[in-house]
Amino acid sequence: MIIQRFETLGIGRRTETDFSKHTHTCKKLVDGGTTVQIDSLQVGDSLHGAVHFVNTPFGMSVYGDYGNWVFNRRFIPNNKGESVSDHYWIEKLQLNAQGLEFWEYDKELNKEHLEELREELPSYGLSQDDKEEAMEWVDDLLGYLEDEDWVSYTEVVHYKTPPCIQGEDLPIYKATPIRLQVVFDAFEEICNRLLEVEVNVIKESEVSNE
Repeated sequence: MIIQRFETLGIGRRTETDFSKHTHTCKKLVDGGTTVQIDSLQVGDSLHGAVHFVNTPFGMSVYGDYGNWVFNRRFIPNNKGESVSDHYWIEKLQLNAQGLEFWEYDKELNKEHLEELREELPSYGLSQDDKEEAMEWVDDLLGYLEDEDWVSYTEVVHYKTPPCIQGEDLPIYKATPIRLQVVFDAFEEICNRLLEVEVNVIKESEVSNE
């Protein structure tokens, strides 16, 4: 078993999660010709805020405080300064969980869209009845958004939309779940630390050669 430890400061670019107190530990377990690499990002031995990336020859599993996720390919942290491609990673999640969605409604974007729609409806040239029905629909959706009642929100936006509302007006903006965003940020934090170590090694080498 090989263990390496790296420490640095870092803030996630998606969620602004603070990793400044986290330590990156890399363990490689070798059994015959099979290598399993475990990259952990955590504060001491605390489970709070911990993320563990386990890469095997068959894929990568993520465990920890932000949920458990299984990808159908390996993603090994590297020192190339690469960033996570959210859509590509989610595609690899979906291949391991047929029929499951790894997106959720974006509360703020949909709220902004609905508020703009409510302001613009009077200019749509609707009859009084249609305008009242549309206004009620918008208010219902805003209420479900506020309560984060996604079951009711989905039902109303997909099955109870007034005929006067066009497809482009549907408030169906979606985003990556926040816990998965933190996982992506954690992976990039590890890569940034490895890059930082590589850069420091190069700088030290340049100094020693002068």
